[in-house]
Amino acid sequence: MKGSHNTLTCGKPMRWWGWLCSAVWRCQRKGIATQVAAGCRAFDIRFARHRGTDGDDMENMWMGAHGLVDLRVNPVAAIEEIARLCPNAYVRVTLEKERGADDREEFRRTCRWLEERFPEVIFFNGRLKPGWEKLYTFKREECVEESLVQHCGSMSDQWWGKVFPWLWAKLHPLDDAEHYLILIMDFV
Repeated sequence: MKGSHNTLTCGKPMRWWGWLCSAVWRCQRKGIATQVAAGCRAFDIRFARHRGTDGDDMENMWMGAHGLVDLRVNPVAAIEEIARLCPNAYVRVTLEKERGADDREEFRRTCRWLEERFPEVIFFNGRLKPGWEKLYTFKREECVEESLVQHCGSMSDQWWGKVFPWLWAKLHPLDDAEHYLILIMDFV
């Protein structure tokens, strides 16, 4: 089964400087609907809390994220779209960054809500990225993570794959996704 690594990185960065380093954080160029049309049935959704200023209409909202870059993408809305287009999808849910004392508990509440709201979706992971600490155990996640294979530049042993995931993906194409239960990859 084909899946997309850092699914939401097709979105725009929250800050202007994100564009300057997009070659490093961008792992996808296609939106959710196009990823589904390309055969994706597994998705990697990363959460971070946007800590705007007073009066910021997005203050304390969940946003997509990858590394240092926050994205102008609502991960909950993305999961709603995934559930609509691909009801039996596998969705890896990760807290990419912890910015406040209440982020862990809010992430747990969000995970519970997602599971209740989208019972047909198979959610898994529920971890905090730095250190991969388990924050939430999804009801249907048993054995999913053991079945996951990642074909990504950031997971390669080549330094340039971590810096240029698009180049790594181009030079390491993989067309046999059907041989894996879940194969997460860059630039589907």
